[in-house]
Amino acid sequence: MGAVHGVYLKYVGLSAVSFAGYHFVIGSFGPLEPLPLASSFSDGVRILATSSSSSDDASSLSSSSLLPLARAATAAMLSYSTFLNGTIAVLFQLRRGMSLIGKDTKKGTIPLWSYVLLFPFHGPTYAYTYLHTKMGKMRPPSAAPSSDESHRKKNDDEHEQQKVPVPVASQVQPGWWVGGCYSHEIQLPMQQPWAGIVDLTVEFPEKCRANTLNYLCLPTWD
Repeated sequence: MGAVHGVYLKYVGLSAVSFAGYHFVIGSFGPLEPLPLASSFSDGVRILATSSSSSDDASSLSSSSLLPLARAATAAMLSYSTFLNGTIAVLFQLRRGMSLIGKDTKKGTIPLWSYVLLFPFHGPTYAYTYLHTKMGKMRPPSAAPSSDESHRKKNDDEHEQQKVPVPVASQVQPGWWVGGCYSHEIQLPMQQPWAGIVDLTVEFPEKCRANTLNYLCLPTWD
């Protein structure tokens, strides 16, 4: 599970990278020629208007016009990503606007429209969490520090070399678990259901919802 401040900076970073990508695509800097956005759409109209002309002329026009159209579409997507992730970063700091994602607090589900309309938010969030969960490493819980400084340094070096995968959930007390969106991968003894789940996420569906007796959803920007 990532640190809260790290998640906030992720939204800031996504907005900043999208902003830089937008200006790169429209040619504000870099090797690309400046993109005349207004003429890109008129080029698209000309492609349709000349579809009945000779094949040579049409293919020549299409090849020269499709690239500006692709750049314009990419620029629009990056502009939207800049606005969306920047807005979420602000809402994160204000601790407001969790309903923007549309999560159902009774069922723990996220509607399809949210994934479609807010794809610049959902896509990187799912990718980051998947990579962090499947590829992340952490130091195992260390023993009590030794009074001997050299022994302590030796133990730290050994722990550095013996990092273990990040668990999907950790049992903090008998029967009490703290975990992330992959906690459903835990196999409970005898397939028994969870007695209760407190869901604090706003961006992920609760996949253990059907296997819990009690469910409480308190969506937060985490």
